[in-house]
Amino acid sequence: MKLFTKPTGALRDTVQSIKQGLRAMNRQRLYRRRMKKGVDYGAWIASRDTPSEQTIADWRQWTQDHPDAPSVNLLLPLSARSDGALAKRTIASIQEQIYGNWRLFITLDHEESLNLPVSDERVQIVQSQDFSLTSAEGTWSTILQAGDQLRPQSLLLMIQKALTQPDAK
Repeated sequence: MKLFTKPTGALRDTVQSIKQGLRAMNRQRLYRRRMKKGVDYGAWIASRDTPSEQTIADWRQWTQDHPDAPSVNLLLPLSARSDGALAKRTIASIQEQIYGNWRLFITLDHEESLNLPVSDERVQIVQSQDFSLTSAEGTWSTILQAGDQLRPQSLLLMIQKALTQPDAK
């Protein structure tokens, strides 16, 4: 007598779906609990993670004073299943960086592009089989996912911290 009549793949998908539903419910429950306590993430960002105009001006001056600061390579791998809107949001957040010494490599594992904005010469679209992050020039490298969003100061603060730690890798 068989207890399960579904194939294991379908059963696994069902279990994953249930887990995702439970996680979503827990996130909503925690969000509601925090809101009752008066914790608002948008307000926190506005008060603690939104730089003043003077701070932004200081950062821009720092980038002008350090033209030889290390470059940053960012890799954004996309597949045929990637959400184009999420990828565009990630690209926009990178293009808004205060620190301008970066290069974004968008790797595609399929032939067609996702109609991505590539007007910036620092953005390159390459086929994944033709690209290796180790062959890209630059001191710092990282891999992003479609949907990741960086605050405008993210790369600048990373590079400033890296320069204070010469042994950092």
